[in-house]
Amino acid sequence: MEILRPEEADGALASFARAHAGMRIFVRGDKGARVVLAVASRRMYFVFEGECEGAQIVGVINDAKEAGVIVSDDFSAYVDMLPFTGALDWRVIPQIGEVMPKGNTATNKNAYVVRDDITAALTKINSALFSKTEHRAFATGAEALAWLGWE
Repeated sequence: MEILRPEEADGALASFARAHAGMRIFVRGDKGARVVLAVASRRMYFVFEGECEGAQIVGVINDAKEAGVIVSDDFSAYVDMLPFTGALDWRVIPQIGEVMPKGNTATNKNAYVVRDDITAALTKINSALFSKTEHRAFATGAEALAWLGWE
């Protein structure tokens, strides 16, 4: 589903939509188990909420591709995993690897905001999947945004 106006969304999602005004926003799942993606101009902002599933990650990326928003591999990403409370589904990692932009320049970066070592492990996995992109885990969103140069 694509969010066209913030008033179409619930509280946290509406706040996210207002914070990313001018970006295309895609959502899979419901409050408590969803993936949100905002996309614009070589930037992707992901939020993994609650017990979201890997199929939802694949779904929002495919939705953005079908909408014509992701058309190249030249993207960097901010991935907020702080609200994530689920388990990493190792079986879906190859599927994410198939649909996610791979990075094609030395300037591509993915920043992951994580709460623990388990979710930080995703950074190392993604480094292997997307070798043309630099990956780093952070404890705060401010640190991640500063590293990406998106402040």
